[in-house]
Amino acid sequence: MGAVSPLPFADAAFMQKVQDRVIVPTLEGLRSEGIHYQGFVFIGLMKVGDDPWVIEYNVRMGDPETEVVLPLLDVDMVSLLFAATQGSLDEQKFTVRQEHCVTVMLVSGGYPEAYVKGKHITGLERVQDSQVFHAG
Repeated sequence: MGAVSPLPFADAAFMQKVQDRVIVPTLEGLRSEGIHYQGFVFIGLMKVGDDPWVIEYNVRMGDPETEVVLPLLDVDMVSLLFAATQGSLDEQKFTVRQEHCVTVMLVSGGYPEAYVKGKHITGLERVQDSQVFHAG
């Protein structure tokens, strides 16, 4: 498992398809149902041919996605979340660093079902120019 950001295939044409075929219809659907949603929406996409396909909607980001997106934002994510609660998210300014970020998930044998527990993680002192996240 893992993630990379930005995606090498997510050019302007693909992102326009995401906007037109996924984001706008999602927002229109919420409005047409009378749902005033205030929070985070993660839309998991899969590329099929040259088209985006929705594989999931979630109200949170998963580990791999979060670990490659947040480090590229030049803003405190808490300030964005707070602005969302205040109805002023559209007034927030931030930039996305023009860098790349990659995460690789190391998991215990058997994950995600009956996985081996009690293993020791070693070698972290040798990690350089990277961030290490731990979950479990």
